[in-house]
Amino acid sequence: MIFNDPFELSLDFLDFSCTLEEFVIRMNKAFDSHPYIDKKHLKGFIEYYGLEKMKKTYRNTYIEQKKRALILSLSNKNDNTLMWGHYGDKHNGVCIGVRMPTIDENLTLTFNVKYVEKITPLRVFINDDNERTKTMVSWMFTKSKVWEYESEVRCFIQNMNWEYPSEKNLYYDIEVEPSLFCEIYYGVGVTNKQIEEIESIISTKKYNIEKRGKMAINPGTFDLIMREL
Repeated sequence: MIFNDPFELSLDFLDFSCTLEEFVIRMNKAFDSHPYIDKKHLKGFIEYYGLEKMKKTYRNTYIEQKKRALILSLSNKNDNTLMWGHYGDKHNGVCIGVRMPTIDENLTLTFNVKYVEKITPLRVFINDDNERTKTMVSWMFTKSKVWEYESEVRCFIQNMNWEYPSEKNLYYDIEVEPSLFCEIYYGVGVTNKQIEEIESIISTKKYNIEKRGKMAINPGTFDLIMREL
């Protein structure tokens, strides 16, 4: 997975320190339903291979997860000037509103991104499963406050079996039900002719567009205003 923020899913934010007993408890829970793991001898196995080596192996699973995971990044806002400038073809594109989709059983987590001012190390080897889940969610859905203007809604999609292949492992095409597209907003620079052409295409598809509008400059501020079409 390639991000434009080098801090995204950084393993430097995860604290893998733990005692032998903490690691054994974590592994017991991880392999609780595994039929081929003899948990009675798990502690001896870890001692034999060495705790640090085992922790490194465990850490590598996070590296692999980051490489394979898919991120669908959306926003709660349709009128942010910076977002239109960065992602809307310099205000010459469109903003599409969607109902949050259920792509398949691999769409495991969808949350609003939390924006913070400082990094708090997250302990991985926590024996409380609820707290461990909170830690993982924090790792995947926390960003610096400098990105707060994006008001991101993020879907974290597991891809451990490479179900969505890509030559460069950068972008993936995932089929989404057309009826989930429900809004469309045109940028300040989009012409009436372009709007007519796009609306003509929309009319031939199974999109359920309930709201449409055209962004305009607010003459009294540096904000954008949306005029319904």
